Amino acid sequence: MKSKHAIVIGGSIAGLCAGRVLSDFFEQVTVIDRDTYPTGVQERAGVPQGRHVHALLARGRRELEHLFPGFDRLMSERGAQNLDFGLDFAALRLTGWAHRETEGFKLLFASRSLLESTVRELFRQLPNVTLQERATVTGLIVNRDTTLRVTGAHVTPLDAGNPSDMPADLIIDASGRASKAPEWLQTLGLQPPEESVVNGHAGYSSRWFQAPEADRWPRDWWWKGIWLDIKEPDHMMAGVLFPLEQGRWIVTLGGMAKHYPPTDEEGFMHALSTLRSPILAEAVRLAT
Repeated sequence: MKSKHAIVIGGSIAGLCAGRVLSDFFEQVTVIDRDTYPTGVQERAGVPQGRHVHALLARGRRELEHLFPGFDRLMSERGAQNLDFGLDFAALRLTGWAHRETEGFKLLFASRSLLESTVRELFRQLPNVTLQERATVTGLIVNRDTTLRVTGAHVTPLDAGNPSDMPADLIIDASGRASKAPEWLQTLGLQPPEESVVNGHAGYSSRWFQAPEADRWPRDWWWKGIWLDIKEPDHMMAGVLFPLEQGRWIVTLGGMAKHYPPTDEEGFMHALSTLRSPILAEAVRLAT
């Protein structure tokens, strides 16, 4: 017999996947998020890194297809790039250019917006789930009769409406780095897990381009993506080019140990020419 109700705090990909699994074991699942979900493939405020590079590795791709049958087909139909990294990427690693050879499995390259919107679309088709937008969980409801047990959540609308108490048999926090769980545990008299922070002083910036037409493409450029590693101490900045849907490229610069990449257009374009290979700068000069 299924339990009655589960709550998931946070409606990003982790929250949607958690809600999908819970839908097999609970009569009703409610996923609560602060955002208003966009219509179609658009950015949303709750994904602060959504405009940077994303790729779906083979295992993640398989698991999403298992959770949401039809995911792989929809992503491909909507323009996601199905690539073998070893065969399709020009990759300059620490020891030099990687040999071009098949790895035997395909990665999926697409914008974060396409990835999340496709998962969300399939999640909405489940018969026993609810996405509650523009709301936040402000605390937990606790029963202390015999043992300490969480029985629900305090939910506050961010627009119109009054706060309410939502009962639940299970609550999962998938709100990411904005999580209030440590504070809630302290309020209940419990000790939150100890945190360890390792700061690599890393930073990155990205630009989006329309890929050049085929007649502008040099004949010896066989690659579909580019990956240029850092090599200390002379090159502390990496660069990548990922192909996306709609014939677009996303180009990201990443620096370590406080070698942060520029965030203005002129500085970004100059920084491309300082990488270990000029190939990325040359490619971008042909794009829009």
